[in-house]
Amino acid sequence: MKIIVTGAASGIGRATAARLQQDASRRDGQAAELLLVDINALLTNAAAEVAALSARVETLVGDLADARIPARAVETAAQSLAD
Repeated sequence: MKIIVTGAASGIGRATAARLQQDASRRDGQAAELLLVDINALLTNAAAEVAALSARVETLVGDLADARIPARAVETAAQSLAD
């Protein structure tokens, strides 16, 4: 399971990332591959928390209001979460 999670540093985004890994583990025993994106530099804390659940985690700190960041997120996911 390869997913981009936005707003992942806290709240619903952080909880979603953790839940995705839990669901992936239950479903097929595999680690979720997640790109966590947030404007908040505390994203590294969320990434460590989700990685501790056995997920493969990459991060991108950026503001999605900046037109370049969504494309960069997709490019980063394509490169870092490739098979």
